[in-house]
Amino acid sequence: MLLSRVSVSLIFALYTTPLGKTPKTHHKTPFTPILSIKISHLILAHALHVIVSKPAVVRDVPTNKYTRKLLKIICVGMCHSAKQQMSSEALSELKQRLREFADARDWDQFHSPKNLSMALSAEVAEILEHFQWLTEEQSKTLPKDKHAEVETELADTLIYLIRLADKLDIDLIKAAQNKIDINEQKYPVEKSKGNAKKYTELDD
Repeated sequence: MLLSRVSVSLIFALYTTPLGKTPKTHHKTPFTPILSIKISHLILAHALHVIVSKPAVVRDVPTNKYTRKLLKIICVGMCHSAKQQMSSEALSELKQRLREFADARDWDQFHSPKNLSMALSAEVAEILEHFQWLTEEQSKTLPKDKHAEVETELADTLIYLIRLADKLDIDLIKAAQNKIDINEQKYPVEKSKGNAKKYTELDD
């Protein structure tokens, strides 16, 4: 219990004491680590464990506006991590269920990357059929029956995409996260906001 209280207190002190200032003096950058990054990260990891498993310890730590900000950052980070984990688990469950579905029918022999990619392309084309000749506004307000049909086509598309990724041993969640990281570099907000140009044309 003492180690837990010390860890939480240290992490609050590390990230809430302004650089070169006493606790009574405020600084524009309040979250400045004092120890080395590796040490502070180890303490942070333990503190996070304590916050989750021993909330009573956290209540004993004095708080100010900086510690409250830190707690908010920690909570947001934990929620984001939990959502990512849930998304990954749901995708893994779908992947496993699709494997079992194909195995039970002896369809795995047909599920080569070539065949799956062709099937995926065909399903995407079927989605397009529902929007062909519609205006922009009509495409946003589909009738109930048409909306249900699009939902089915999207499900088929997702199924083939998961099967294809499974066959190629690709982690879709990780791949998507990596692609978003790349896109953030290619399309900086200051250059691409409200702009539909390709990244190679942003400086034109």
